Amino acid sequence: MTTSKTKTYNRDAAILYAQKWANSFNPQYPNFEKIGVENSDCANFVYQCLFAGGLAMKKGTTRNKYDEWYYESMYNHSGSWSGAQSLRLYIKYNTVGCPRIGFTFLSNSQVGRLQKGDLVFGLEGSGDKSNRRASHVAMVSRVVGSTIYVYSHSKPKYDASWGATLEDTILCKLSDTIQLFDVDDGWQERYGTSTLKKSSGYSRYVENLQEDLNHWCDQVNRARFFSNSQIDGYFGSGTENAVKVFQGANALTADGLVGTNTKKKLYELLYW
Repeated sequence: MTTSKTKTYNRDAAILYAQKWANSFNPQYPNFEKIGVENSDCANFVYQCLFAGGLAMKKGTTRNKYDEWYYESMYNHSGSWSGAQSLRLYIKYNTVGCPRIGFTFLSNSQVGRLQKGDLVFGLEGSGDKSNRRASHVAMVSRVVGSTIYVYSHSKPKYDASWGATLEDTILCKLSDTIQLFDVDDGWQERYGTSTLKKSSGYSRYVENLQEDLNHWCDQVNRARFFSNSQIDGYFGSGTENAVKVFQGANALTADGLVGTNTKKKLYELLYW
């Protein structure tokens, strides 16, 4: 039997994060400006705000830009993490997989419906909005009349006027609800249905497990189990020991075998 669940998009938490980092850079994430790509950190910053607001990362199975949104390192992240247009498309087309957040693209006359935690996208070129590419994105802090105030990177703003005309802006109102996988569907999609244990073969489910054990370490403020190069999809002694630590910390039998209870607990802690 599956158990469905939603959770609230925490707009206050997203804005608190935006306020903290709008004029600086969180060292846990890359600064894409530093690698010489002009105006490239705006989506990275907005994603961090959304993550702080409760939208969990998603590593999909089809590896297309609409199916996943995650960050591991400067050189291991989804394409949708680092581009305004990719973020726009991820929000628009990620309508089946979870976690996901609903949205409405507002007309210019509906600008007053925007609220803190919503998004605005700046468009290149001219003509119909649907045919133009987004080159910038920011998080809305408030709206006064028809003036939008935002937090952003690349074109740094701290509760400052968005500046672009409404004709050159996509107004994206986000839902207050984040849709999660049914918990059973979620862990089965992420870790598979067979027990994971020491073996000689590669498994994408083991790779997912290694990544998520690292995320759990971040959650409980302890050193990560694996370096980036050690997240390789092979279940060896290091992975077995990491599983035992996780199991012992969560009142599970610390046998190093990743069965239903261990999978479900890890998934619930990270994605619920």
